[in-house]
Amino acid sequence: MNSKLLIFPLLLFSICARVVAATPAGTAFTYQGRLSVGSTPANGLYDFQFVLYDAATGTNSFGTNTVIGVPVVSGIYIVALDFGATPFDGSARFLDLSVRTNSNPSWTSLTPRQPITPAPYAVRLTATILDSQLSSNIPKLNGSNAFLGPVSFNNSIFASSTSVVSNLNADLLDGLHASGFALANHSHAATDIVSGTLPSGRLSGTYSNAVTFSNAANVFIGNGVGISGITSTPAGAAGGGLAGNYPNPTIGANAISDTNVSATANINASKISGGDLGAARLKVGTNHTLLASGATIGGGFSNIVDAAATNATIPGGAQARASSYGQQAYANGSMATNGDAQASLFILRNTTTNSTQTELFLDGLGQRIVIPPGANWSVDVMIVARSAGGNNVAYGVSGLIWKEGSNLNSAIGIPLVIGNPSNYGPASSADVTVTHDSAHSALVIKVTNPYAPSLTRWVARVRTIEVIN
Repeated sequence: MNSKLLIFPLLLFSICARVVAATPAGTAFTYQGRLSVGSTPANGLYDFQFVLYDAATGTNSFGTNTVIGVPVVSGIYIVALDFGATPFDGSARFLDLSVRTNSNPSWTSLTPRQPITPAPYAVRLTATILDSQLSSNIPKLNGSNAFLGPVSFNNSIFASSTSVVSNLNADLLDGLHASGFALANHSHAATDIVSGTLPSGRLSGTYSNAVTFSNAANVFIGNGVGISGITSTPAGAAGGGLAGNYPNPTIGANAISDTNVSATANINASKISGGDLGAARLKVGTNHTLLASGATIGGGFSNIVDAAATNATIPGGAQARASSYGQQAYANGSMATNGDAQASLFILRNTTTNSTQTELFLDGLGQRIVIPPGANWSVDVMIVARSAGGNNVAYGVSGLIWKEGSNLNSAIGIPLVIGNPSNYGPASSADVTVTHDSAHSALVIKVTNPYAPSLTRWVARVRTIEVIN
C-alpha cells in the first residue's frame, strides 16, 4: 500500500441495558478505529493485525489477533479482539497495529502503539475477598462445617488425612455392611475368594505345597530361568518359529534366514544329512553370477550362469558363461566378455518308433543349443543309438556353425557310421542330420529310425570350441 495510513483508535466496552444472571462476561472486547489513506477516509475490505505488548516499545508480547476482510466505511471499522484474561492484571498494555488491503500480502505498520485505558467493566477481577465478607452459609475450607441438609457428591471423594474418622457407620458405605470389611492383619481363607481376578501383585513368592494348574488356557510368559522338574510332555500347537504340534513340532517355513545365522557361523557339511540345496544352489568361489535353478558353479572366479541355463554346470576356472539348458562350460579367462573364449559340452536325447525324422533335445522335450550373436563354433558331434531289437550304431560328424548379426550359418560334414555292419543293419549316414535352425538360433540334430517300428533310444554328445567377436 503506497498511501499513508492514519488510524484513530478508540477502545470501547459495551454494557447491555439488561443483565442476564449467571452469564459470563468473557474476555473479548470491541475495538473501534478510524483508517485514512492519506487525508481521505478509507473504504473497502482491509486485513488488520493486532499485537498486545506490555510497553510502548519493546518485544514482550502477549499474543496476536489477525482479522481478515474487515469492512471499512468512511474510515470507520469495528473488530472484536480477545487476548484472554491473563494479560490484563492491572499493568499498562499497548496495541501494535498493522494493516493491508484485502489483496496485498504485505503489512503496513501503524505507529505509535495505542495504549489500552481502564474501562468500567473489568476483564479480570484481581481483588481478594476477605473471610469476613462471606455469608455464614458458605462453608470455609479451614473451618468446622456442619451440613444440616443432604449432601450429594457426583464424583469420587478422596481423603488425604490419615486421622481416624469417628462416628462413621461403615454399614452406610455403598450399602456394604461392616462385616464385609477386614482389619489390616486379617487373613482370608482361599475358599472365601469366589470370583474376580487377583490384582497386579498376582501370584508370587515361594509355594511349599503343590500347585495345580488344570486349565488348558493357562499361559506362562517369561524366559523360563529357574524352571526345573517339568516331566510332562508338552502338547498343543507350536508357536514362534516352530510349526505343527507338540510333542514333535518342526521348524516353520522361512523360520531360519540370513538374519538368524551368524556371519561367522561354522556349519559342518556332514550335518546336512538329507534334502536338497534350495534356490541358493551350489556356488563356490567369488564374484559369480548364478541365475538358473538347479545350476552349479564349482569354483573359480567371475563365472556366469544365465537364467535360461537350467541344470548347467561351470566346474571352475574364470569368466565362463553357460547360456543353454544343461550346458557344461569351461574357460580360464576371456578376451573381452564372459564366454568369448571357452569350450562346452552338451548332451541331447530322444526316442523314436517310426521313420519320421525326429529332433534330439537337451531335456528330451524342447531345449536346444542356442548360438549367441557374433559366435563362431567348431562342433564335434557323436551320436549313439540302440533299438529294442538289439541293433547298435554310432555316428560321428564335425563342422562349423557361426552367427553374423541375425544370420545363422553352418558347414557340417557327412556323418560317419560307426559299428559292426552285421549288427547295425540298414543304418546309414542319411539317418543323421546336423544343421542350424535360424528360427531358434540353434544347432539342431535330427535322426531317422532305421529300425522302425522298433523303439530306438538316441543320445548325442556335442563338444564345442567357441570364440565370440
